Amino acid sequence: MFDLIVRNATLPDGRTLDIGIRDGRIAALERALAGEAGRSIDAQGLLVCRRLSIFTFTWTRRSRWGCRG
Repeated sequence: MFDLIVRNATLPDGRTLDIGIRDGRIAALERALAGEAGRSIDAQGLLVCRRLSIFTFTWTRRSRWGCRG
């Protein structure tokens, strides 16, 4: 079980994956992640970025903002 699953996250390289987070760390990155979570976020159409070597999630609209990994 995950604490949080971010579904349909678009990464800067164009891949769309689900991200499973457990205990504040990324525990799984895969398409159609199987599992349950205390909370789930649908990030369809939003860009998920990595900043400062620590994975934090920044949801931005592609039309307005860029993302550097």
